[in-house]
Amino acid sequence: MKYKNYIPLLVFGSALLLTCSIFEPNVQSSGSIAIRFASQEQESLAKELQSEEVLTSVRCVLKRDDQTIHDRIYYKAGTFFHIEIVNLEPAENYAVRLYGRNKLGCAIGSAQKDEIRVIPDQVTSVELAWQQNLELGTVTDIDGNVYVTVEIGGQWWMGENLIVTHYRNGESIPEVTNAQDWFEMRSGAWCTYDNDPDNMDTYGLLYNWYAINDINKLAPEGWHIPTEAEWQRLEMDLGMSPSMLEYWGFRGTDQGDKMKSIGNLEAGTGLWTSDNISATNESCFSVVPSGWRIYNGVYYGINYGATFWSASEYDNRRAWSRTMNSQFSQVLRSYGFKERGFSVRCVKD
Repeated sequence: MKYKNYIPLLVFGSALLLTCSIFEPNVQSSGSIAIRFASQEQESLAKELQSEEVLTSVRCVLKRDDQTIHDRIYYKAGTFFHIEIVNLEPAENYAVRLYGRNKLGCAIGSAQKDEIRVIPDQVTSVELAWQQNLELGTVTDIDGNVYVTVEIGGQWWMGENLIVTHYRNGESIPEVTNAQDWFEMRSGAWCTYDNDPDNMDTYGLLYNWYAINDINKLAPEGWHIPTEAEWQRLEMDLGMSPSMLEYWGFRGTDQGDKMKSIGNLEAGTGLWTSDNISATNESCFSVVPSGWRIYNGVYYGINYGATFWSASEYDNRRAWSRTMNSQFSQVLRSYGFKERGFSVRCVKD
């Protein structure tokens, strides 16, 4: 199922023991800290999604008197349960912070505890409650696909690209693979990048603008395709100056970085090309580089960028859109011919 890769599930079963040593040869008698953590709230949400565990990394920072003693990122192969830090100098003023991210770099939770006492020749057990950093939810489309949703500045957005193949009333949307047929379409259509069905799970579907504007509605019940005003509100919520909202081209500062998933293909850490070095996915909008189908039906740009439709027209032939690519930290405001194939995110009514 497509949505198995987004919502974290922390459980006690199948524990992964993570151990790291801090070597301090001058310490005659040392102690250890064993950190355990879980979250019933996240487990419940993940069960609702019928998803698998996807928390891919936890950063563990241990400090004493504001001095960092230990700072390490743990990448998991199973389920996090226990982190142990050994060979610590006995003291009463240790503080630990945990920061969790999923595979797209979405900061999904954190945990902390202060005034931890390390006793000589003993293991100090620390139980931490995992705090979810973001307001997350779900929405289901007419086909039964379940999408992760995230609240950003009071608006609820899909955190994944749309993959529905029927309008809200159940009417089928045609898949169009042939380039010439796509170019000539003047009604709603969808495709997978390069006509490869395997791309759907990772990158979602591409739609022409006629599907966006169809009277039968593309978005799930209670949701809609975002207008220009809603895209601009999102950009302001992420820090863009109001004076830049109406500009054409790349605008703002780091709003694109806050929306893009992290990592790159070369390092094996993500889906983007190697120049995607400053993405933080701070918003958990989790843009993936899904590419485009340009107006003549040719595919272009996978792993380099993504463009999202707006419901607002520019003129009779074009409609407004938003683009993020690997080379820029900003967000591109532009317009595309309605025959192009772009990705779609929905916003709650």
